Amino acid sequence: MTRVFLGIGSNTGDAALQLARAIELLARRFNLQHSRAVRSAAEGFDGAPFVNVVVCFDTDLTLKDIVGLARCIEIELGKDLTQARFADKAIDLDVLYFGDLTLCNDRFELPARDVLHPYYLCGLYELQPDWIDPRHSKTVAELWAERDCDLAPVALPSVPDLRETRMVIDDFRLSLHLGVTEEERAQLQEVSLTIAIRFEMAPGATHSDCVNETLNYSTLARMLTSEFTGATVRTIEHLAGQCTDAIARTTHARGTLTVGVRKFPQTPGIAGGASFELTTDMY
Repeated sequence: MTRVFLGIGSNTGDAALQLARAIELLARRFNLQHSRAVRSAAEGFDGAPFVNVVVCFDTDLTLKDIVGLARCIEIELGKDLTQARFADKAIDLDVLYFGDLTLCNDRFELPARDVLHPYYLCGLYELQPDWIDPRHSKTVAELWAERDCDLAPVALPSVPDLRETRMVIDDFRLSLHLGVTEEERAQLQEVSLTIAIRFEMAPGATHSDCVNETLNYSTLARMLTSEFTGATVRTIEHLAGQCTDAIARTTHARGTLTVGVRKFPQTPGIAGGASFELTTDMY
């Protein structure tokens, strides 16, 4: 197992909420600890103050895996990966330490160059003061003692339990040519769809009340209507698969998608219809 320390920062919008969201996403993968969050002035450019926090966890994942996961979280939380290093950031995740690995090339540096900045060093000191920096051969406590600064603490808000964060669209109706036989497919028939998305991360609209920060179900409904009205399909299983692919392809949300399709065949004894349900992950 490798001990990993990540530094997380933000200075746009509700920065403390962004940090809380990032911690929540990481906590779904790792048994982690995090320091108190602190506020500090932007460095290297004229910008709003940053809020920063440090998290640590043990993992069997590779450095490449951790960096990839950090980038995915940054994208999920709205970071523009084309931005310059010294610029306002919706979210920033930096690998501060990956065990005692030292590395320096055009793309990456370990320990990270930011570990000596007070806004991360104070969090490192809080989490593990006896951690030895492999480049300076000093403990974090020794490095922190060389700094003389007073950083303002910032309270992190609670984030909704993501396991209970989902959107459900009930009884969405489509008319199409559905059936195994040509006779059955000759006429349009109506089917009912149930679409449920369990979000990996609570939509921003839970706090902002902004429609642009959640799944727009009206847009989703128009897409399904346009793509499948009048289509010819033999089985509800295939229709569920096609709908699932279309939703996953056009939806930027990350989480679990379930699509249920119910048809109402003219079969004696089947009063409530026949249904099929398909579940897939969206990443």
